[in-house]
Amino acid sequence: MPPSAFGDQSREPSRHSSDTTEKLARIARIQKQARNVFSTDEAVAGWLNSPAPSLNGAKPIDLLETDLGAREIESILNGIECGNVM
Repeated sequence: MPPSAFGDQSREPSRHSSDTTEKLARIARIQKQARNVFSTDEAVAGWLNSPAPSLNGAKPIDLLETDLGAREIESILNGIECGNVM
């Protein structure tokens, strides 16, 4: 079958693709930092998906929707790494 049979292949990339790319980059950055703080991937996943007192009960994973939220998570991870229990 010719490629034209599959519809218009010349569509522009969706506007959401850069948003998705940014979000994935934030998640990867936080996951890498959290892996340096916690001993296992399971511990990282558990921490990211558990309500955090330092976030007024919000789950860290929920803050990764925005860069500001990711920066807050980085700050908390830095505190944990320095021995501040959060």
